[in-house]
Order: sequence, then C-alpha cells, then structure tokens
Amino acid sequence: MASQYSVIRCSYENFSIRKDEEFVLIHELKVHLYVNGEKLTITYSLIKEDKCWGFTDAFDCDNQARPGILSFSEIEDLLLYEPNIKRMKEEIEMRLYNRTLPLTKIYEPQNYSPYDFVDFQNKCKHIAQSYKLPYTVLTFEQLGYTSFNTVKLHFRKGPLYLLCNHYRVAFVKDLDNYPFVFFDDSELAKCFGLPYEVLSVQFLNQPLNIEDIVTGVEEFDVEYYVSHFLPKTNGEFLFNFWD
Repeated sequence: MASQYSVIRCSYENFSIRKDEEFVLIHELKVHLYVNGEKLTITYSLIKEDKCWGFTDAFDCDNQARPGILSFSEIEDLLLYEPNIKRMKEEIEMRLYNRTLPLTKIYEPQNYSPYDFVDFQNKCKHIAQSYKLPYTVLTFEQLGYTSFNTVKLHFRKGPLYLLCNHYRVAFVKDLDNYPFVFFDDSELAKCFGLPYEVLSVQFLNQPLNIEDIVTGVEEFDVEYYVSHFLPKTNGEFLFNFWD
C-alpha cells in the first residue's frame, strides 16, 4: 500500500566518527516530511569510501522509530527523485567524487520490514477510546521477546489482548499460558481494515501450513524455527515467545 507523503524541508550536515582506528567523515541529509498526515524525519547518510547511501528508520514527533511507515522503494525514490533532495544529494556527490554521474545505489538492510507497529498501537488506542476503555501498550521489556506487538484492553469483565504480527491480528484473554487460547470477536474484527487481517480461531488452530502464513518479508529463518521449536499450529508459529 503506497503512502501519501510530502516533503517539508531537507537539511545537510557532516561530522566525523572513529572507524577502524581512523576518522571518517559522514555526510547526512535530514529529510522532514508528512506521511499520511504525520510529521516524520528520515536521515540519509554517505561515507565517501562506501560510495553507497544508507538511511535510518523514519522517526515521529515522539522520537519513536517507524520502520514500516514507508516502503524501501518509497525511501529510495525520495532520495533519487524528489527534486530538492536529489539536488542536495548530487551536490554532495560532486564534492566527494568530482563526477557528474550521480550515485544510484542505496543500501537496503537485510530483512527490511514494511510493518508499522506504531500504527497498530495507535489503532488499538482508537478502539479503546471508542469503547471508553483504559488500555495498556505492552512492550518487549514487559513481555520478554515476542513475535508480536500487544495492546491490552481493560474490560470490566476481564482483560482482552490484541496481538499483531506483521498486520496479522488475533485476540486472546490470557497471555500467561502458552500456546494461547484464541477467540473470535466479530465486533472487534470490524475495527481492523486493510492492510490488517484478523485471523479466525479456525485458521489459528489448524495444523501448521507454512505456505499459508509466510510472506516475503519475514524477519526470521522459517526452517530453523519450525525444526527447533516444533510449532503444531498456525497460531503457535505466528504468536510466540521464541528467542
């Protein structure tokens, strides 16, 4: 799903860091932009010896990393084709390499994920507000390493946990016992539109079928996890505490 973005401004700075017993000069382009109505900042960097641009995650106004709010191709297009950014980029390259042919290479991190977990958290906050419920965003520090992000809704009759693994959503009432006991909630499911997919209990409890659940952007070695942890169902594979 393409993002709607517009560039506010772009600034340049350089600084030295120590690398392999020597000091190297890093050139940075800091790009401020609106993405889907949010103000974000992405920093592109270039070291002369590398001849390849790198980039940071987008950061929002709360200094929260938003790794999936822009796709890699959108991040690449910003640097290569957005007029003001492209101009500043090529001015830097001209000073460094004294060449008119601009660099077109940008470093793509391995397993770059287009999943924006903060969007999931914000969506859960809106759901809680619509139900007039208190909520808690649970962090990895609180839960330990998990394959999913979690928001807890505090219903009077007991807590309800919303789990999300790469836009795949499931509901549970208890996080203390694993494997989880999932449940369906048609009203909550209606709150999640695309790109989210609310998975049914029937699907989650089916015997594991990797072809049904693995996308092209998973951040783990599927074969290793299947052979090492022996998940029996789709739900065990997608929502787990493996480390």
